[in-house]
Amino acid sequence: MSFLECLNACNHFDRQAVLPFLIDHQQVGWIKKTHYPLLKNRTEFFQLDIDQVHLADQFNNYDQRTHAIAEVVLTSIFMR
Repeated sequence: MSFLECLNACNHFDRQAVLPFLIDHQQVGWIKKTHYPLLKNRTEFFQLDIDQVHLADQFNNYDQRTHAIAEVVLTSIFMR
């Protein structure tokens, strides 16, 4: 897959299947709605609304946010 094809694939998706992901009240990406139930158990990391997902406000700098996301991703991978 070429770089352009990859970009096109990233920009063409079902917007009904995702929720906005916000950090510090700014959208930084998308979370699949199918992942929402997994995040419900991680309230120390996320604030969940019906129509969006926020990284918890306690993570207020780059390093804290990076470590928080890494912990969620790594524990999710190894808990399968």
